[in-house]
Amino acid sequence: MRNLWMRLKATFWKRPFDRALDAELQFHLDMQIEENLQKGMAPSEARAEARRSFGGVEKIKETYRDQRGFPLLDSVIQDIRFSLRMLRRSPGFTVVAVLTMALGIGANTAAFSVVNAVIMRPLRFPDPQRLMVILSARKGGSEEFLSAQGVYVDWRERATAFETIAGARATRMILTGVEQARQVSVAATSYGFFRLIGARSLIGRSFAKDEDEVGQAPVALLDAGFWRREFGADPKILGRTVVLDEKPFTIIGVMPAELRFADFGVTDVWIPLAANRSFRAGGDVVAIGRLRPGITQEASQAEMNAIMQQIRCEQQQDSQTYVVVKPLHEWIVGDVRRTFLVLLGAVAFVLLICCANIANLLLARTAARQKEMAIRAALGAGRGRLVRQTLIESVLLSMIGGAVGAGLAVLAVRAVPAIRSFYIPRLDEIVVDHTVLIVAAAVAVASGILFGLAPAFQLGRRDLGVALHQGDAISAVRVGGLRIRNVLVVAQLALAVVLLSGAGLMTNTLFRLLNVDLGFERGHILTISTSLPYKKYDATRSAEFVRRLAEEVSRMPGVTQVSATDHLPLQAVLFPYDLRVEHAGEKRTCEALARHVDRNYLAVMGIPRLAGWDFEPGDDGRTPIPILINKATANALFGREDPIGKEILTNYRKRPRFEVVGLVGDVRQIGLMKEPGPQIYLPLVYSTPRYVVARTALNSNDLSAAIRSSVRALDREVPAPEITTMDDWFSRQVAKPRFYLMLLAAFAGTGLILAAIGIYGVISYTVARRTREFGIRMALGAERRDILRLVLAVGTRLTIMGTVIGLAGATAATRLISSLLYGVRPGDPLTFACVLVLLAGVALGACYLAARKATLVDPNVALRCE
Repeated sequence: MRNLWMRLKATFWKRPFDRALDAELQFHLDMQIEENLQKGMAPSEARAEARRSFGGVEKIKETYRDQRGFPLLDSVIQDIRFSLRMLRRSPGFTVVAVLTMALGIGANTAAFSVVNAVIMRPLRFPDPQRLMVILSARKGGSEEFLSAQGVYVDWRERATAFETIAGARATRMILTGVEQARQVSVAATSYGFFRLIGARSLIGRSFAKDEDEVGQAPVALLDAGFWRREFGADPKILGRTVVLDEKPFTIIGVMPAELRFADFGVTDVWIPLAANRSFRAGGDVVAIGRLRPGITQEASQAEMNAIMQQIRCEQQQDSQTYVVVKPLHEWIVGDVRRTFLVLLGAVAFVLLICCANIANLLLARTAARQKEMAIRAALGAGRGRLVRQTLIESVLLSMIGGAVGAGLAVLAVRAVPAIRSFYIPRLDEIVVDHTVLIVAAAVAVASGILFGLAPAFQLGRRDLGVALHQGDAISAVRVGGLRIRNVLVVAQLALAVVLLSGAGLMTNTLFRLLNVDLGFERGHILTISTSLPYKKYDATRSAEFVRRLAEEVSRMPGVTQVSATDHLPLQAVLFPYDLRVEHAGEKRTCEALARHVDRNYLAVMGIPRLAGWDFEPGDDGRTPIPILINKATANALFGREDPIGKEILTNYRKRPRFEVVGLVGDVRQIGLMKEPGPQIYLPLVYSTPRYVVARTALNSNDLSAAIRSSVRALDREVPAPEITTMDDWFSRQVAKPRFYLMLLAAFAGTGLILAAIGIYGVISYTVARRTREFGIRMALGAERRDILRLVLAVGTRLTIMGTVIGLAGATAATRLISSLLYGVRPGDPLTFACVLVLLAGVALGACYLAARKATLVDPNVALRCE
């Protein structure tokens, strides 16, 4: 160990050792001189004889240095210092190379930090690999959805494959007892939920087992942020009450502010779930279970299938419900896994293009330094030492660029939480941590080696003796018949084609979504959402409140038509009903989504009425229930027959018969990408109204204050309504594809610019190398357009080869984003054609700018060039 330490000191702290060595050698030399003087030699002769007998002092020093340290490490340090001096001597080249690599490595670091946090990193829960989510589903495991409270209770009581099963339900409740009643975010959780996710209260305690039963005294836990905002972080908060939905909850504890679960978002108050076994309709409970040691996911799925079979036999409401068990991490990540991996691949392509660009710059730089390398070889430097010097220089460039890129990635990641236009799982966990920095460093080193291989290979193949005689003549190395620089440009163009194809398909998708036929007119529609205290407002009083609010809104300036509904279009919250008709012994069935609307709803929303009539005042409460059906329902049940006046049998709330009074157009109810299916509209009297919809010539800001004043005048205990427009709802639907398009477009644009720079550099390099040839051609009578055509032919060949290879890659790569596309196939020929036209235009434009230099060559000057 001491010997190792001494050798390391001799490598990194040379001066003390060199001084000691000089002193020792001088001592031995003086002793030899003294001995020669004693033999009777003259002083000058004694010194000369001593030096001759002693040998080469510098050679002795080098031998000793090699023995006392690590020669290889020492030479590497020398190469690093020399590389830094060379980079400092060429500031323009260094800045361009560093910024290019910072762009590529920074984008990759930011993308990897997102992928690492969202997809790769385990959940921050105890034993996350044993946590499973248990979901209800349609037959065959399709259309997974949250479970009903009664189903969750049955699972919790019967399952043995899990140590515990906990439930959670996100909701909103009305906070009263404050100056202005308002809605707060509430999560109802079962006993054991916090232990399952490893959360502990900051103050007080969490829920006890008996508090999770129906009928127990209501208690609540506060989020730390809510505690600070509403109660000033009062440490004596325990035992006080908070009133939610006119019900006092005793505060028993405060939970950490950073506590988040799945897509629940920011939770203000936590209350016991108190699941009711009799609630078996709908589904809003997330069931989470921890597997017992040794139990696999497959075994738990088999047990849950058997339990669900028993429940289907016992409960008529659950006869069509099945069960799916999957890892909690997989459920939380959802469908963003493939999307983020595609984006990570896109930034990797950008990095490869950056590497190819830097490799081209280094090739030109190496060609310009051929004479320097030849002189160094003549002075004793081996070819391996020269190649190592080139690789060290490229790795240094990449490491400096990586450091700058890591700083850019930190800034980019800090901006990620601002993306709130759509849900991104685990958004608050995205950070540039030590794992990300280690990966970034590894990417930087690998990138430096990658783009340093081309100049190193060129240097390894070059005859340095010939280069010394040829002066500054430039030679090119051929690989498979193509110059290395040309190969790199072709690779850049091919990668750019892949990126542009993905961006083109997403552009096509977004264009189609923006112009999709919604089935209604979304412009100038105002939506007003009210949240009424459920104790004070039953179904009748809720309907009366909404009716009075609609009347108030109808009298406001600019409002032309007003109606009400329980749900808005584009919301996937509708409950399907089984419909059937019997005609001439033939039975036809379909499953239709139901929506409850008030009179005039069709006119407000701009939904076309194709036949029959709208709801009338006498329709409320009559039998059979009057309904409106869309074209898809009419086609499924009646074919080409006129449906008006026909009866439909159903399982709707113990009312077995519907009567069709109107036929309306198809409306996209469940998002933009899902085609309209069978739909029915029932009178609003059979549901609780939630929205007032109004067609107005004014924007929401002009009416918001008046609407809030009307709500406050009707009932001061009702929270301020949420006022938005159907255009806003539509924008939320296109937020995700728009975001993905922006990212892919940014990557593709960067790749296109870098590819254009690359081909411009190659053509410029070709023009510079062939200056004498062009002069001779022009001296022999060639026209400038002939020279231009000759140079453009080189760029055209490179562009064609790059696009052909890129098309093959794009055909395979774009299949990975098929789930993000709408109305366009991954191999859409029109999109690919537009990409090729764009790439060819940019590439040939860059070629033309570089080729124009050849037409400006003066033959007299060119003929005198070396």
